[in-house]
Amino acid sequence: MNYPASTTYRLSFVSAVLLLVASLTVACMPVSPVTGVKAQSPSEGPDIEAFWDEYVAANVTGDAERWIALWDENGVQMPPNSPFVDGMENILARKEAGNEKWITDEMTISNQEVEVAGGWAFVRGVYDAKMTPKAGGESTFVDGKYMSILKQQPDGSWKLYRDIFNSN
Repeated sequence: MNYPASTTYRLSFVSAVLLLVASLTVACMPVSPVTGVKAQSPSEGPDIEAFWDEYVAANVTGDAERWIALWDENGVQMPPNSPFVDGMENILARKEAGNEKWITDEMTISNQEVEVAGGWAFVRGVYDAKMTPKAGGESTFVDGKYMSILKQQPDGSWKLYRDIFNSN
């Protein structure tokens, strides 16, 4: 049906006003919390704390195979000042190269926030480590922060799925 130009303009104007009202109505609606998300304090989640204890132990012993066993097969590491490292084989190669140069004398990982949603854990925290060059020289101290995503495995254990970290 053909409407006169003034009627078409009014219909367009009314449509625009209705769209604006609908958008504002949706934008002003309260946000419902996501169900299935469990916030944990850093001291909660013993399985996740056990994961980080094993991570530290693998680093301090210099056992790259033990360390890579903590990674999901589709893991991605995002180290500072470097491209991302995709897949267990590449992540292991990077770890072994680091282990050839450094001994980790001491390490502490402290989760500051843990959020668990279904089979995922989102973890934010800080770390510090004392490291000694294998070629000799003085030990160095490094501290930093991390944000990691852990993926729960069918057996209930956790594996590192995404790992972002950098030093202070």
